[in-house]
Amino acid sequence: MSSLDATSELYSPEFAPTWKRHYLHDLAIWVNGMAFRDINFSATGIPVVKIAEVKSGVTGQTRFSSGHYDSKYRLEDGEILFCWSGQPETSIDTYIWNRGPGWLNQHIFKVEPDDVLVERSFFYYLMRYLRPTFVRIARNKQTTGLGHVTKGDLRNISVGLPAVADQRAIANTLRAVDDVIASKRRAIDLLDASFHALWQRLYERCDAYVSLAEVVTTQYGLTASAGADPNGVKFLRVTDINKSNWISWNTVPSVQKENAGSGKYNLRLGDLVVARMADPGKSALFDDDAVPAVFASYLVRLQPRSYEEGLFIFGFLKSKHYIDYSMGAMGGSVQKNMNARVIVGTRLRWPSSSDLEKFASVVKPMRAALNAHLREIDRLEELRDTMLPELLSGRLNLTSAEDSA
Repeated sequence: MSSLDATSELYSPEFAPTWKRHYLHDLAIWVNGMAFRDINFSATGIPVVKIAEVKSGVTGQTRFSSGHYDSKYRLEDGEILFCWSGQPETSIDTYIWNRGPGWLNQHIFKVEPDDVLVERSFFYYLMRYLRPTFVRIARNKQTTGLGHVTKGDLRNISVGLPAVADQRAIANTLRAVDDVIASKRRAIDLLDASFHALWQRLYERCDAYVSLAEVVTTQYGLTASAGADPNGVKFLRVTDINKSNWISWNTVPSVQKENAGSGKYNLRLGDLVVARMADPGKSALFDDDAVPAVFASYLVRLQPRSYEEGLFIFGFLKSKHYIDYSMGAMGGSVQKNMNARVIVGTRLRWPSSSDLEKFASVVKPMRAALNAHLREIDRLEELRDTMLPELLSGRLNLTSAEDSA
């Protein structure tokens, strides 16, 4: 295939030949975010939404602004956002914003579809279908690790649209799966909140104190190998611990098995991992012994004496007590961080054996339910991601399926 043919194929993704073709840019209004400067930031206000906030929500690294700007930069729930610049495989993607008011930063388009031509939900799934196209375009322009998709590219991408009724049927099918996924994520949030409420109640009753160093052993993680073996073990990074502090394996690369040595770095049931830089409140309890994994150098493993003690320590690591301590203890003039000795230097209240046993008996089933929801989310996301290209390309025709039923 010549370079001209390759470019033509790239900008003309597969759609049913009977669907009417349009240029992607013509289907919506594309508003790029504002280039915020340090002078615009303040201690209070609403969050400035960068790609990091789109992907992970508001964190300790989020900047805020109390300024007044053009309303076109204002975000509310339900906005479609297209991240058009960054590392192609990890940054270029489309999202629906559901995290409250915000100000849109540059490198993200707020997209308002033309409701005469395209049904809103269908347009969102169309953008998700086009993600491989966007990634290839951005990769072709990639310099120093960054790539981008411009309005010029959007003007050249030709897409097919079925009749609006068919658009609605396709979107409803995919949204039904996404709605179940969302309900399971809400259940996870409720279980998470219940866990921490139970932990706080127990913590306030504790009379004894220990240092964290007395109840865990520590270990630094590994640096990822540049020549990763695709058959290697999973590699847990700081970014793979999501906002709710549950491990997400969706984007974890493999590393060479040799890097794990004789199992020295393998995570085990009940292990805790704690970020020692940027967002020290980010931590996770590893309670899936079916997933072989090692962990990155900016994570510290804390190995408790038992899984039951690990559950209690996890509550502490997520608490304001530890986060306040860690923020005050971070050093470094350029990039704030802590070493393992500082992490375990904090003191915490400690429960009696009987109280710890009662606490664990209640929260263990909660963790089991939470992990069951996560596994079901993985299954549903796989189903949706299998259906999406078939439906959006027109290879799977819902109208025909309904007519033959």
